[in-house]
Amino acid sequence: MEKIDAVSKVSGSYPHEAFPAFSRSLQAELNFLTRTLPDLENALDSVDAKAMSKFLTSVIRQPQGEDERQLFSSPARKGGLGIPIIRQTAERNFETCSEASEHVKSAIIQNTVFDWAQI
Repeated sequence: MEKIDAVSKVSGSYPHEAFPAFSRSLQAELNFLTRTLPDLENALDSVDAKAMSKFLTSVIRQPQGEDERQLFSSPARKGGLGIPIIRQTAERNFETCSEASEHVKSAIIQNTVFDWAQI
């Protein structure tokens, strides 16, 4: 949350520099958390609310509502900013990562040779 505050503070003066810092760096950290920790949806509500109230408001320079937040979560080719609503993607990210790593995890737990042919 401190990182959102820091990027939001800079975004008023340097929006073009702050946007990639938020959309690439902070989003990557949040995506890592959603891929590795289950049941984060409720915890991420406050993170997403802060991202909307602090960062997006300072970049766009006006308060944003839920409709705008939905629009901003769309990819740029659809008129959005490509900043996903992290709580909406958390469960899918965790499930996808868990399924993708199941073969590796079972090989480690069972102390067997990892076989790419079984994937």
